[in-house]
Amino acid sequence: MQLFLREVPIEGCAGLEVTEEIRMTIAAQACLLLLKMPYPRYGRVRRVLVYPSAFVPTTVALHPTGQIVRPDVPLRGQASLSGVVVLGWDEVQRDTLITTDADNVVLHEFAHMLDAEDGSMDGVPVLDSGTAYRAWGALLSEEFAEHVRRTERGEPTALSPYGATNRAEFFAVATETFFERPLKLRAEEPGLYALLVDFFKLDPAVIARPGSAF
Repeated sequence: MQLFLREVPIEGCAGLEVTEEIRMTIAAQACLLLLKMPYPRYGRVRRVLVYPSAFVPTTVALHPTGQIVRPDVPLRGQASLSGVVVLGWDEVQRDTLITTDADNVVLHEFAHMLDAEDGSMDGVPVLDSGTAYRAWGALLSEEFAEHVRRTERGEPTALSPYGATNRAEFFAVATETFFERPLKLRAEEPGLYALLVDFFKLDPAVIARPGSAF
């Protein structure tokens, strides 16, 4: 957290004054993803912008067809390959207080930044070896396709339906669920859960089990 706060400016927008509470809350949750990782991450993160609440982004997405896509509603958070993460503070506060609904905007957007370390957001972060890439790609494609099928059929799943948007969102949603509902994810999606345990180098289901020690 100290390194993160030293290297990544956190700036207020729309009149928001960045307090120590804001800085520490965002840094703690962002760094949770790195807790057991063996080497530095977030190399592409340049700055964090914080709005008082959900916001309308100043930049818009470009659809593969070339069409400009504007969001229908204000966003809770946004991460970009340029290295800017944007958050709504009231959304961060809500997610900080409610920690078991698999809905956490800081975890979600910083999962995107882990995904972006190789220069693309495609659901495949930087891994340890070529063998790991092959295993990750095969399992991720299988799990994502199954999630899309179940979502289209209206079946309940451990993951939010938003994870069916694309592979990048699937990884971000899976990360939120991994840290906030690990027991449920392990029970319903054991293959995906094992993949994330190997990537994050920790097993939150063990921590979540009553009487367990980390």
